[in-house]
Amino acid sequence: MDFPNALRSAERALELDPSFFKALAKKGNAHFGMKEYHKALESFQKGLSADPNSQEFKDGVTKTQAKIYGGGESKEE
Repeated sequence: MDFPNALRSAERALELDPSFFKALAKKGNAHFGMKEYHKALESFQKGLSADPNSQEFKDGVTKTQAKIYGGGESKEE
């Protein structure tokens, strides 16, 4: 639940290896946890562009869009 620390860690990992998509997913989840939904969506969409078959990024986009556009609760909360 330490989202700011998780975000810093993910950003550092991406600095070292921009193709480390697991860190991009963690970055999106950290932003989501901090209720920074537009930043989370940006991370998930970037990951989905690089890996269109990733269920993790698809789920991230879906849950984040639900928060942005519907304000509803996601199934993961």
